[in-house]
Amino acid sequence: MALHTVVSIVGVLIALIGLSQVAATAWWVRILPSIMGQPEVRVYGVVLLAIGAVLALAALRRLVALRLFVLVLGLWVVLSGAALLVSPGAMQHTVYAQFLSRPHGTQMAVICVSGLIRVLIGGLLVYSATRYQRSR
Repeated sequence: MALHTVVSIVGVLIALIGLSQVAATAWWVRILPSIMGQPEVRVYGVVLLAIGAVLALAALRRLVALRLFVLVLGLWVVLSGAALLVSPGAMQHTVYAQFLSRPHGTQMAVICVSGLIRVLIGGLLVYSATRYQRSR
C-alpha cells in the first residue's frame, strides 16, 4: 500500500474519531478517566509513534501536499506518543489537572472542540494525500 494512501486512511480515522467526539460528547467525558487510568496507555503511545513516523516519512519523501503541515503534525504525534510511552503517569496527572478536575460543562466543551479540531486535521490529511494522487 502506498504511503500516501496510508496517510489518507489515517486522516479518515482521525476525522471519524473527531466526529464521534462531537456526536457523543457525554460518552467521551465518561470514558476518558477510565482510559487514562489503564496500564495499556503505553500501547496507545506505541500506536502514536507509528502514526507520527508514517506522517513524517510521507512529508519528508514529498508524497503529500501540505508537507510542512504533515511534517509538524507527524512530529507532534511522535512527541505525544513518546510522552505516553516513557511516562504514562505524568500524562495521566496532566490530563487530570487540566481536564478531569474541571466542571462538567467545561469538559463537554473541551471534548467537542477537540473533536472539531480532529475533523479539520483529518480532512487536511485526506486533502493532502488526494492532492498528491492527482498531481502525479
